[in-house]
Amino acid sequence: MAERSRPTLVFETIGMALGLAGVVALTGVILTSFGAQATTLATVAALVPLAGVLVAVRWIDRWEYEPKSMLILALVWGAGVAAFSSYLLNTAIVGAISTGADPFRDMMIGSALVAPVVEETTKGLVLLLILLLRPRAIDGVVDGIVYAALSAAGFAFTENILYFARYSDTLVGTFVARALMSPFAHVSFTMMIGITIGIAARHRNRWAWTWLFPLGLTLAITLHALWNYSTFSGRWTLLYWALQVPIFAVLAFVVVWLRREEAKMIRRRSLEYARAGWLTEREAHMLGSFQERNRAAAWARSIGRHEAMKDMKRTATRLAYNRERAASGRAKPLDHAEQTRLLQELTAQRTAIYGTPALT
Repeated sequence: MAERSRPTLVFETIGMALGLAGVVALTGVILTSFGAQATTLATVAALVPLAGVLVAVRWIDRWEYEPKSMLILALVWGAGVAAFSSYLLNTAIVGAISTGADPFRDMMIGSALVAPVVEETTKGLVLLLILLLRPRAIDGVVDGIVYAALSAAGFAFTENILYFARYSDTLVGTFVARALMSPFAHVSFTMMIGITIGIAARHRNRWAWTWLFPLGLTLAITLHALWNYSTFSGRWTLLYWALQVPIFAVLAFVVVWLRREEAKMIRRRSLEYARAGWLTEREAHMLGSFQERNRAAAWARSIGRHEAMKDMKRTATRLAYNRERAASGRAKPLDHAEQTRLLQELTAQRTAIYGTPALT
């Protein structure tokens, strides 16, 4: 994990503070509008889809866990900054363009046109900030998806509290529609931004984000608008099964495929270190397979060296990502220094496991 610079620490601190302030402010609005009982019940209900998304994110991010501070930042940004600013902007914009002559039309415009633009912009902004202010936290598309999913999950959590409290008299139906039938809706939209930000992070051109971020944002807005429109169209059930479910299935397939490609990359780069004498070929293959990693962990646990094995796997994985950045022409001076440090740590960790740094 790259050390945090002072600007990075300032960015994380301010981002988290703004996120928590947004959560408190929006919670205050919900409490004032619907009361403590409805708000409490809504919060408990909103935890269910949030937990499901967090489990999925943990699975996606399993190869190399992202810095906890950045994960928390993305989550609280979505829950606070994106949710509260979207609440204010949506209310202000819809109020400004509303004529009052046709409430249904005003609601349709607000939901299908205004909300997607505002919400995807505020959710996606944190990904752009991470890319620009802590670029080494995003190694590729999988990392972009992880941060996008967390920002979207935080947003959906706060929004669900609002909806569940507002429609507490029909909570069961609202819960089924939002928490069971579409827990990954917001995640699916914002994933478009995560994918393009991940591509920008791997691009040789440092300015690639200037066209890739708007592209991802446009795709996210389009999916979001289509989803919101379907709820007003009178054909929601048809569009849900014929369009939304297939879209989600495709995105799920993309995530699984990306994880497999990540495994191949880790194995390929680890084999390069094996050929250079830093790892054995067996260790390199182990690093690219969760099954083999678990076997290695079980063996190390049986001889009381589980922690050393865990540290070694983490260090070797970081070396693989570091090597991938170098091979793709994205290496920075810090990456070269980090490789030296990681190789020293790897040697010490292998000594702790085997009793000798020599390859066996």
